[in-house]
Amino acid sequence: MASDGDTGTGWEGDVWAKCFQRDGGKDRTIVSLYLLTVFGLLAIAALRQPLTKAYEEYRTNGPSAMMRSITSNAPWYQQSQRARRGQGHS
Repeated sequence: MASDGDTGTGWEGDVWAKCFQRDGGKDRTIVSLYLLTVFGLLAIAALRQPLTKAYEEYRTNGPSAMMRSITSNAPWYQQSQRARRGQGHS
């Protein structure tokens, strides 16, 4: 058998080479689950420290302290608080 350059399949010495075909539902499911797992792990890594801090604030000082912990450095929240107090935008 000759090698087919268009599809990436064929015999190369004693080895049969074939490209990975992503047309099947099983392959799409595997790739989707892999991507979901990777993005989930990245999200957990990114949110672990802020969520741990917020939970500790909640445990020690109650729900209002947790809200302050989450929103204290959020520019959108500070801006809305200034507007609510009548200070306008800085």
